[in-house]
Amino acid sequence: MSKADDLKEELAQTLGSLRRYKKPFPSMFGMAPGEFFALDMLERYHDISTGGVEVSVIREVSHISGPAVSQMLNTLEKKDYIKRVMSEEDRRKILVCLTPKGREILAASKKIFLDTVDRIYDNFGEEDTRKFIELLKRFQDIFYDTVPCEK
Repeated sequence: MSKADDLKEELAQTLGSLRRYKKPFPSMFGMAPGEFFALDMLERYHDISTGGVEVSVIREVSHISGPAVSQMLNTLEKKDYIKRVMSEEDRRKILVCLTPKGREILAASKKIFLDTVDRIYDNFGEEDTRKFIELLKRFQDIFYDTVPCEK
């Protein structure tokens, strides 16, 4: 990976941590930001050996209550973005998997996000991108330390 790619990845992570910045992307697809986060989490934590993600992992990673996770999964399942299957190894466990439609929506929204990151980097250049990331991280540290909100 080149220096520019490393820097773009860092920029994407920094911008991705801004809640307001994320909101336009999922809403283009009729999703709440939390639903987009859930799809992204399912892709990231997908266990190849089991074929999905346990509901308990979703609760732990998202810091969302069990009933709230169930409600969100019900919504995603109705939209045909996910499916729930019983674990073959332990029939008491339910695994959550992305459907082809869920993968498609996630890929399309990620492409929009990454295209935006590329445009920012192309306009800023390497030096300004580094400065921007540094300043944004400082801003986040100050903001999250002084304003009671969820990171």
